[in-house]
Amino acid sequence: MSLVTVVIPTHNRTAFLRDAIESVRRQSFTNIEILIVDDASVPPLTEVLADAPGGEVRVIRHSDNRGPGESRRTGVAAARGDYIAFLDDDDVFDPRLLETAVRVLERDRSIGLFCCDGLLIDEQGSPLPGGKTFNRVQAAIHGYPLRTGPRSLEDVFLWPTVGIGFVVRRAVFADVAYPMHRWLEDYRFQLEVAASGWRVYYHHEPIASYRMHGHNASAPNPMMCREMVDCLEDARRRFAPLRQIGARARRRVAQARMDFAISSLRDGDIAQGLRSLGGALAAHPAQGVALLRFGQRWLAKRSGTVPLSA
Repeated sequence: MSLVTVVIPTHNRTAFLRDAIESVRRQSFTNIEILIVDDASVPPLTEVLADAPGGEVRVIRHSDNRGPGESRRTGVAAARGDYIAFLDDDDVFDPRLLETAVRVLERDRSIGLFCCDGLLIDEQGSPLPGGKTFNRVQAAIHGYPLRTGPRSLEDVFLWPTVGIGFVVRRAVFADVAYPMHRWLEDYRFQLEVAASGWRVYYHHEPIASYRMHGHNASAPNPMMCREMVDCLEDARRRFAPLRQIGARARRRVAQARMDFAISSLRDGDIAQGLRSLGGALAAHPAQGVALLRFGQRWLAKRSGTVPLSA
């Protein structure tokens, strides 16, 4: 049976980390090693996890905080598995995740990366009302259909799936290094894998859970939105197939610019918001609809009828 290394980068999140570890221990797939990369937590995790069963959890510690991209690179370098799974310290795996991923990867040797949808849970681990999932919510907002199966570089560029449940064939890392970025490193990795000739496979079922709390790295903010614009523009420069999809690519970048404009305006940076707004409308005038919706929410907030983030 193939060995799977589960890499869990962490920094000062012991409140959630034990849940993440326990979700790996509950997997129906059993040939697993757990590798935690302690990204300079205080106190060190070797003290926090002192009661973990001997040999079951390996901990590698960074002396300085390097961020999630560097932490995953450390994990990949130390992993012993045929497949490497990435789990954030505040998320959890469904018991079927690794079994499902390994079955897909071993059935088709051209697939390099497996990913899935994620059930939205609160800080206590309870599902949000209605059983909402991350990708279904985002796809509904942006009108982008998602389904189980391989995703091309164009698919990944036009709409990313959240970085939950990544399971990667070890051979992929001979061709693609995990990005060192602190933001959107999972999305950049999807693009790199798809551009390298390996296939990305998406499983449209929530066999992992995404925990919602006040410090989610993927929460929309001007810095994250700016990073998305940079990521998309960089991908178009580097990958020739993305320059051949014309209006759809321009619309995608314009959407990201509009998100950056709205987040900047919401954050009070009027000058930056207007600059990004102008760029979005120049690239794709239909983005004015998004601006109109934001204006409606802003007016509703002023009247006290609805939160601006609705």
